[in-house]
Amino acid sequence: MTFDARAGRWSYFALFLVALATLMYEVLLTRIFSVTMYYHFAFVAVSVALFGMTLGAVLVYLLPRLFQPQRVQRQMAINSLLFGITVILTFITHLKLEYKSLGEPKTANPFSLAGTYVLISIPFIFSGISVCLALTRFTRQVSRLYAADLAGAALGCILFVAALRLTDGPTAVLIVAALAILAAVCSAIDAGRIGLIATTSFFCIAAGGLMLFNGYRSFRLGQARLENIPRTAGLALRGRSVVPPPPVRIEHAKGYTEWPALFEEWNAFSRIRVRKETPWTESNEPSGWGMSPKYHDDPDVKQKMVRELAIQIDAGAGTYMTEFDPGDALNLLEKAEDSDSAALFFFDQAYNARKQLAGESDPARKRELEQLLADNTEWEKQQKAQSAKYREQAADEAVKAARAQASFLRYDVTNFAHYLRPDSNVLVIGSGGGRDLLSALVFDQNFVTGVEINGAIVKAMKGVFGDFTGHLDRLPNVAIVHDEARSYITRMNQKVDIIQISLIDTWAATAAGAFVLSENSLYTVEAWKTFLSHLTDRGVLTVSRWFHPQRPGETLRIVSLANQALREMGVSDPRKHIIIVKRSQPQRSTDIPDDVANTIVSRNPFTDEDLKTLDREAARLGFDVVLSPKFAATDDLRTMADAADPAAAAMNFPINLAPPTDDKPFFFNMTRMRDAFSPSKWQGQGHDVNLKAVQVVAGLLIFVIGLTIVLVIVPVLIKADKRTLKANLPLTLFFICIGLAFILVEIAQMQRLIILLGHPTYSLSVVLFALLVSSGIGSYTTRRIEGAALRESLIHRMIWMLLILIATGIFTPGLIAAYVASPTPIRIGIALLLLMPAGFFMGMCFPMGMKVAAARQADLSAWLWGINGAMSVVASVLAVVIAMSYGISASWWTGVACYGLALVAIVRSLNPARQTAA
Repeated sequence: MTFDARAGRWSYFALFLVALATLMYEVLLTRIFSVTMYYHFAFVAVSVALFGMTLGAVLVYLLPRLFQPQRVQRQMAINSLLFGITVILTFITHLKLEYKSLGEPKTANPFSLAGTYVLISIPFIFSGISVCLALTRFTRQVSRLYAADLAGAALGCILFVAALRLTDGPTAVLIVAALAILAAVCSAIDAGRIGLIATTSFFCIAAGGLMLFNGYRSFRLGQARLENIPRTAGLALRGRSVVPPPPVRIEHAKGYTEWPALFEEWNAFSRIRVRKETPWTESNEPSGWGMSPKYHDDPDVKQKMVRELAIQIDAGAGTYMTEFDPGDALNLLEKAEDSDSAALFFFDQAYNARKQLAGESDPARKRELEQLLADNTEWEKQQKAQSAKYREQAADEAVKAARAQASFLRYDVTNFAHYLRPDSNVLVIGSGGGRDLLSALVFDQNFVTGVEINGAIVKAMKGVFGDFTGHLDRLPNVAIVHDEARSYITRMNQKVDIIQISLIDTWAATAAGAFVLSENSLYTVEAWKTFLSHLTDRGVLTVSRWFHPQRPGETLRIVSLANQALREMGVSDPRKHIIIVKRSQPQRSTDIPDDVANTIVSRNPFTDEDLKTLDREAARLGFDVVLSPKFAATDDLRTMADAADPAAAAMNFPINLAPPTDDKPFFFNMTRMRDAFSPSKWQGQGHDVNLKAVQVVAGLLIFVIGLTIVLVIVPVLIKADKRTLKANLPLTLFFICIGLAFILVEIAQMQRLIILLGHPTYSLSVVLFALLVSSGIGSYTTRRIEGAALRESLIHRMIWMLLILIATGIFTPGLIAAYVASPTPIRIGIALLLLMPAGFFMGMCFPMGMKVAAARQADLSAWLWGINGAMSVVASVLAVVIAMSYGISASWWTGVACYGLALVAIVRSLNPARQTAA
């Protein structure tokens, strides 16, 4: 049966907008769910969203009378309208649910949230119907339509980042709804029905009004919060906001009701909120995960109570800003700046005198100019010296103030390395609220640089609450850099004496693979070799992690990681380079261990003097030495520290303690995939929240495969003609393979390029945008390929694609290593080089396959689109499962292999004998 329906130009806009809204909402949900639930549950949302779209395509196939060709534009308008409306309704419903089961993360599981996933999948069903109708009913224009689809999705990647820079997450979701309904207006115009145009236009205006109203309320609340922070804080403690909050907002997070904050900001990979947890003027004992109470008895600790502001990251992880008054330091810096200005003035005067002197012939005037030049040069020199003196005095004042106000930080186990390496230049990875920077001042270190990946935290700490934190960034012995730490250190020319990583993780990659991966790239062998190579000969890397009392999984894996990194740098006996001290302290939260261990790794072996300092200071501070070159508190620590092959030694443990690599960067996920459903093998072995995440991923893979079989494959098998399915089995296999392959390749490359691009937002935006745009261009180039030329062209292009994918897989690791220290534009250029050639050919497979299907039997198109989408669902989980179990490169090569199998399938499908039989 041949369909003569043709898409008008407004249908292209409609498909573009639906694809844009769909991709944008899909990625936004990972952000929203990361706040309202946990990261590994957020990842489930991605698969459920993809599944909803697939189910929509299956409905098109199963209900052909409802979706007749002559009513395509009308049905696209109705389903796009329902897409937008249900986005609003289901999202608001989600925000109203409390999710009490998430209050105890150890017992929370995805099945307790099944209702949410069903709820969230509803809008994607309507989105899937709209997209499927466009791509299967207008078969003559499928190449250009698929290009519009990919272009919309590509823009969705960029708009996602932009929206979260301009507004909050809930308002961004309302933007999605408005765009979806605008797509309905476009389809209604193409359908030419006045009533439908009026209806969709009304809902578009209503959705746009709600979006603007919510955005205005959010903006006004943000402004009002900062106008009188003490009043804001007082109201927040009573659960009230200073002005009415936006109607669509997050009210519950991780099983708890959220109280108002002093400051809130969203970006592409987190939401931060700042709160004062006690009355504004009230002081309290300093917060810390590894504080020794002995500071109470130290007469040198003058100030034992402190005012703090808590920074919450996605309602889970947190950091603190400590109130700090740098004394006269800032005034001295103003004087230094005045001297700099004077020096610049005298430099200009000297420059002008020198210039006049060059052209002057009068001896008297020359003598006058020479004297003026000498005077101004001397005055410039004096002003520079005065500026340097003021800066030195400011640094001394800052240290005095820090010691007077924050000497309790000397009793935090995370700062122990400062005792071993005084007079150091320090680099802090994840400077957060500035606590580690303040610690370096307390220890009178030479200079400290803080590197913070989260721009919202930098804004809060340096700008909004700069007066509270004492403007640490302005001090002459402190610098704060907004960058990804590994990338920054790789590009760093100078070496430092201490690199400090204190409990840096947001659980961002527990199971979310490429979507929110950030800190995991810090805990790999390659990363640590980079860190250690940027230390001076006396330098140390100090890393603090949770220490589980029964089996300190994170600490053991840190030792395994240190051992391997040192061995690969030529160290024959790493045990002499590693020490660990820990502090036991009950935590405020019940879902984290009570102990914190600080692992200190040295470039060179620790000296006897170092070990004496270790024993003396640990005893004085009340810390426990659990590993040193001469002592090991447990056999497990001794085994891992002494292992000649840490990966082999790790095989003897119930959890995976093998040193993570860039190819398998899942430091926190220590549950082996084969043990995911045997909790007895991993419960109590480490941080159970992270260990449980692997179970979520494994369960999700089974879940999506089961749903695909039950809701996609079985209904089709029941309805379809068996002979037709059998005759088109190779064509079905082709769409299965390209559905798997595209997502496997996409996610694998996204994971790998995080290291090159140096920022999760860049990776998400650049990889998705580049692949989708290049795929869209590739699809567009196939628009004129029809009839007899189709078979030869498709086979030749797929062969080229496979050759490019193989070359890309081979050269990617080397290019990443060669250009990781290059400027950002060059690194983005290399990423595009690694993405766009392959993406160009990958985008050709689907439209050309659809043309084959349309020529063979047009009513199969919806089924093939649906099975392709179903495989994308499976691949989104399978990519992470493969990467966790066998490595990111294995995920990539699995995708390449799927494309190879797709080539075999299409060759068989296009065999003339088989076409005759069909």
